[in-house]
Amino acid sequence: SDFFPFSDSPSLPFFFFFSTNEVPIPSCLSSSIIGSSSPPGGDSSLSPYPCHPMDSHEDPPSLVNPRIFELEVKPKPVLSHEIGAGSKCNKCNCPGLDLHYWRKRCKNCSCNLQDHDVVLEADHAQIVIGRLFGAREIFEGRLTTATPSSIATSHPLHEPSYAVPFAPENNTARKAPTAAYNVSVHSYAPESQNNKAVTEYAWVPMENAQMVEKYMESLPVEERPVTGSQGEKNRKQRLAQQLPLFDFDINNQKINDEVEKESLAKFIDNVRSNVVGVGEVVEVDRDGYLDRATRGMNMNGDGQQNEDGQKTILPTDCKSCQGRLNQGDVGVTTSHGHEDDAWHPSCFRCCVCNELLADLIYFYHKGEYYCGRHFAEKQYPRCSGCDELIFAKEYTLAEGKSWHFEHFACDKCDLRLGGHRYITKDEQPHCLQCYLKHYAKTCSTCHSKISADEKRLNYGEMHWHAEERCFRCENCEKNLIGEKFLLKEKTLFCSAKCKNEHSQKN
Repeated sequence: SDFFPFSDSPSLPFFFFFSTNEVPIPSCLSSSIIGSSSPPGGDSSLSPYPCHPMDSHEDPPSLVNPRIFELEVKPKPVLSHEIGAGSKCNKCNCPGLDLHYWRKRCKNCSCNLQDHDVVLEADHAQIVIGRLFGAREIFEGRLTTATPSSIATSHPLHEPSYAVPFAPENNTARKAPTAAYNVSVHSYAPESQNNKAVTEYAWVPMENAQMVEKYMESLPVEERPVTGSQGEKNRKQRLAQQLPLFDFDINNQKINDEVEKESLAKFIDNVRSNVVGVGEVVEVDRDGYLDRATRGMNMNGDGQQNEDGQKTILPTDCKSCQGRLNQGDVGVTTSHGHEDDAWHPSCFRCCVCNELLADLIYFYHKGEYYCGRHFAEKQYPRCSGCDELIFAKEYTLAEGKSWHFEHFACDKCDLRLGGHRYITKDEQPHCLQCYLKHYAKTCSTCHSKISADEKRLNYGEMHWHAEERCFRCENCEKNLIGEKFLLKEKTLFCSAKCKNEHSQKN
C-alpha cells in the first residue's frame, strides 16, 4: 500500500490512497520509505531536497507537506466505540469489551461500559476535574505522574493541607482540588525510623501523608484505593458510574442541534459556577472541634463561653449519622451548604444512590449533595438507550423510561421502534423478529418457534403452542388444553390407557 499527500495546506486533512497497482510517488517519499535520502545510484536529480526537513536547513518543496513525516509517530485515532476494546468484564466471562457504537454497553455480554476494566490514558477523575474546574493545565499538569510519587510521614503532625488558590476561567473565588494520584505513602513506626511501610494509592485527597493515613483508616477496607486492590476497582467503577464524561463536555455529546448544544453549554456553566465541589479533608483539633473552624471561621453567634469566658465553636457532629467527630479524627467539609457541616469520610455519600462520593467530588443542589449522575438527572431526563442527557424538547417515553427518538430502537438490530410493535426483554425493547430469533421458545410438538403474539403453554422446561394441533394426546389426538394429562418421555397423553397403547404400537 502506498500513500501520497493530497495537499500541503495545514488546514486540510491528509488523504491516503491504497492500491495494489503501481502508483508514481515523489522521490522524496519513496526514499523515506526505503530509508535513504537519495535514490539508488546517487542520482541527486531525482531528489534535489533531503527527505526529512530536519536533515537540512533548506525548506522542503511545496509539493510535500512536512507534516507527512509525523505520521510514523502520530498516535492511532481511536473511535468512541473502540474505547477499551477487549477489556475484561468484572461481572461475567465474556470474550472482552466490544462497545456498541452508541450504546454504552458491551455487545458480547450486554454489561455496561463501567462494568469492564477499561484503562484510560488519564485518570477519570482528573479528566472530570480538569473540565469542571477549568484547571486542565494547572491540575493535570501538576498531579499527573508516569510513576508513583512519594510522600512520607517521618515528620511530626502539622497543619492539614488545604486547596491551592488559582485563577479559574470565570474569575470566581475557587480553589483547585488538592488530590494526588499514583502516590506511594511511606509511614514510619514512632519507635523506629527503620521500620518503614510503603503503601501505593491510586488516589489520595491531599499530599499530607499523616492526613492520608488517617483518612484511609476511616474508610472500609474495600473502599481504600490501594493500587491493585478491590478498593481500586471499586473506585474506578464509582467514577465511571457517578461522573459520566459525556455529561460535562460538549465534545462528548452526540448533539447536532444548535439549540440543544446551547442548553448543554448553559448546564455545564451552571455546574462549574454554582454546583460542583470537592470535599476537603480536615482534622479535629485537641478541643474536639473542627480544625478548620478554630482557624477563622465565622461563628455567626452560634458559639458558647468556656471557663475562661472565651467564645468557641460548638462541637461538630456528622451531618449524616449524627455521630460525634472525636479529637484526632478526620472529617470532610465542603465549600457549599452551611459552613459548620461535616461528615465522617465513610458517611459522605450521594443522597440518591447512597454510594460514597467518588474522590469526594460532589454536586450541591437545594441543600442536598449528589453524585454527578443523579444531579444531572434532576435537571434533564436521561436516555435509556445511549445513557446521555436529553436536551431536545421532544423525546420518547416508553416503558417508564426516556429515550431520544432515534435511540428507541431494537436492542439487537437497532431498528427504530417508533410506530412498531415491540417486546421488552431484560428491560430493553426488541422488534418482533429479533425477539423470535433470540428469545422465543420452541414448541415441543411441532418444533417451530412460538412468536410473541401467540399463546403458549409451559410445563417445566417444555413449551407448546396453546393450540389443539400441538397440545394434544399423542395417541388419540384429544385436545388437552384445560384437561388433565400425562407426560411420558416428553410425550403428552390423555390417560394411562393411551400411554400403554402408544407403547405397544412402538
